[in-house]
Amino acid sequence: MAAATRRIVAAEGVGELVWFGYSGGGSLAVLLAARVPESVAVVTVAANLDIDAWADLHRDARLTGSLNPARQPPLPDRVVQIHYAGGRDRLVPADIVRGGVTGGGRLVVVPEFDHVCCGAARWPRILSEVEKATGP
Repeated sequence: MAAATRRIVAAEGVGELVWFGYSGGGSLAVLLAARVPESVAVVTVAANLDIDAWADLHRDARLTGSLNPARQPPLPDRVVQIHYAGGRDRLVPADIVRGGVTGGGRLVVVPEFDHVCCGAARWPRILSEVEKATGP
């Protein structure tokens, strides 16, 4: 996926890339941001950023052959990171998200949100925060 993204970025002349990911897609967004030099920000919502702790919490077998964002080197400081977690999320609790926030990453816990409820209502605010952090 990173190689395909790099080809698209080069072909389209993309200078800056912001990654967004929800749940497992947030884990993928963090992993890809580290592999695409044009990445300027990564925003996750309810992302299982420590997949080992997530599997342990649910008493599932750990994922084999998968990269764990929590075990990767921190993203460069130039990459803005904002990670949102729901205070009522039982599938991916805030502590699982917190375990994978590295470097200058910021964790925002929204107390009333669970894993599926209400995140869409926050998107305008999320996009505004990303724009402020990365510039217009």
